[in-house]
Amino acid sequence: MAGLGAPSGYWLIRRLDVDAAVGGDWTSSQMAGGVASAMARSLDEALRSSTSPESMLWFPDRASFLGRFLLDLAEGRASRRWEYGQFAELMADPHAALGRLAATEPEVVLEALLHLDIPALATVIDDVEPRLVSEVLRSLTGSSGEPLLGAVLEATRDLTSTGRLPDGERAALMIAFTAARRYGAAPFGAYAVPAAEVAAALRLLHQAQDGSHEVATLLSIGAWTELMGVVGSTGMDSLLPLVGWSADDRRRLCTIVTEPESDRIESDRILTPYGGMFLLLPLLDDLWDWESATRDWPDVDGVPSNWLAQLLVLTAALGRGRTTATVGDPVLRLALDIPDGLETRALASWLGDLGPEQLESFAERVGNRLGEHVDECASLTLPFASSPGATLVGRAATSMIGELGRRLPGMAAATTSYLGRNVLEFDAAVTVGAEQVVAELGSPPLHVLLSLAGLNRGTFRPPGDGNRTWMLTTRA
Repeated sequence: MAGLGAPSGYWLIRRLDVDAAVGGDWTSSQMAGGVASAMARSLDEALRSSTSPESMLWFPDRASFLGRFLLDLAEGRASRRWEYGQFAELMADPHAALGRLAATEPEVVLEALLHLDIPALATVIDDVEPRLVSEVLRSLTGSSGEPLLGAVLEATRDLTSTGRLPDGERAALMIAFTAARRYGAAPFGAYAVPAAEVAAALRLLHQAQDGSHEVATLLSIGAWTELMGVVGSTGMDSLLPLVGWSADDRRRLCTIVTEPESDRIESDRILTPYGGMFLLLPLLDDLWDWESATRDWPDVDGVPSNWLAQLLVLTAALGRGRTTATVGDPVLRLALDIPDGLETRALASWLGDLGPEQLESFAERVGNRLGEHVDECASLTLPFASSPGATLVGRAATSMIGELGRRLPGMAAATTSYLGRNVLEFDAAVTVGAEQVVAELGSPPLHVLLSLAGLNRGTFRPPGDGNRTWMLTTRA
C-alpha cells in the first residue's frame, strides 16, 4: 500500500471493483501482470476517493485490529461490524474467542492485549470463559524466563486497591497483563507464571470466607502442616508453588488481600479511582433516614453509626464485589468524616458483631426501599467475611445503584453490573479548599447520560463535611 501513496499498516476494504482486460493469446504471466496492474489502479482509486469507515478501515498493524475486535466483541458490538466478517465462527461463541485466537496467533494476540488500556483490558478479560483462562495463558506464555514475583505482587496490589481485580481464574490474566504493561521487557511468562500462582492463592483465601484470616496467617508464616489441616489436600495443592516463595513475599500477598488500602496522598489535590462516589453521595439522604435506621447500632471511636453504615454501603457499591479498598479512600473518608485511624479490620469486626435484632430494626425502619436481592457486583468482599451484616450492606448497595439507574434516561431496568461498569467506574481529581471541595470527574462509557441527567455537575454537601460546599464538574 505504501507504493500507492497510502501508509503501511493493516487495511480492510469492504469491496473492490476491478476492471481488467486481458488478451486471448496472452501467457499466464502476462494475464497475472495485467490483472495485478488493474488491481493496483483500483486500489489507488479507492484510496483516493473513499475515506468512509463504512467501506475502508486502516490499523497500524494486525495486533491493533485484533485488540479492537476483542473489545467490540466483549461489549457486544462486533456482530454489527462489517470488518469482522472473517471472525464469524469466533462470534458464534464469544466467550471462547480469545482462547481460539491465542492458540492460532499467540504473538499477535499478546501484543494486542498489551496495547489495550486497563479499562479495555478488564472488559476483554471479564468476557473470557473462566475454564479457558489457563489455556489462554499457556498459549501466550512461550518462554517464561525468571519469574518477576515482585512486579506481579505490585500489580495485584494496584488492581485490588482500584477494584479492577476480577474474580476467580480471570485474576491471573489481569494480573499478568497489568504487570507486563507496567514493567515490559521480560518475556510474558515471567509475569504469567507467578500471576497464576497468586490467582490460585487468592481463590483459596476468598473461598475460606470466615477462616480467611487464619489461612492468611498460616500461609504468611509457612505453617504448612497446620495449613493443610485447615484447607485440606486439594486446597494445599494450589498453594504448593508458594512454598518456594520468601516469607516476605507471602506476607505481602496476604496483606494485599486481607488489609486492602487506598493510596493516601497528603496534598490539597487528590486523585481517586472511585469517582463514582460523586454520583452516589448526593443520593444518600434520598434513600432513607440513616440516623433512624441505625439508631440501635453502636458507634466506633466516636464515629456515628449512620456514617459508618454509609461508608460500608458506598464501599460495596463502588468495589463491584472485588475490593474493599474503597473503605480507606481519603476522599470518601473526608466526605463522611471518618478518621484515618479507624482501620478496615475494626470496621469488619463491628459489622460482624451486629446482632439479628439490630439488623432487623434497620430493615424495618427503611421499609420496602431496601431490596431483598444482593447483587454480587455490590457485595462486600474480604476482609468483610460473609455475615448477616455484610448481606444487609449488600442489599442497601444494590438498592442504591438501582436508584441511580432510575435517575438516568433509559437505565431504570439496567443491571447493577452494567451500571457499575458503564456509569460508576471512573476517576476524579479532587481539590480541597477551606470553604469548597471541587471534584473534576472523569468520563465513564455512558458519560452522555450523566450529562443529560445533570448528575456530573452541580453542588451538594456530604454528611460528614456539612460546612463546605462540594462542587462537581467534568474534567476538561
